[in-house]
Amino acid sequence: VAIKTMIDITETNVKDFRSEILLTAILRHPNIVNFVGACWGRELTCMVLEWVSKGSLSDFLETDATVSSSIGGSVGEHTLYWNDPLLRLTIDIARGMNYLHTRSYYDEQNEEI
Repeated sequence: VAIKTMIDITETNVKDFRSEILLTAILRHPNIVNFVGACWGRELTCMVLEWVSKGSLSDFLETDATVSSSIGGSVGEHTLYWNDPLLRLTIDIARGMNYLHTRSYYDEQNEEI
């Protein structure tokens, strides 16, 4: 599992973290990280999430080359084909984002999603 905690505890951050917990708890999709549970107390406030062994999307995007806008384009020194794992990743991301955008509870202001 992965554990997300609050570092900077302010009233606004507590409200935002609570909202994130409530939203994450109701999301169910194969391309969205699963919510496992939460702990809310004076000494520890955290959210427990499914572990993603290859890291976050943010980490991936920061360390890897940017994908060309056209299929069959290049990614650094790599040509992207239909059976390419990088293309599969892109399609999975699109499916997860489509799921989020078609739900009435989606908050477009939330940059974490």
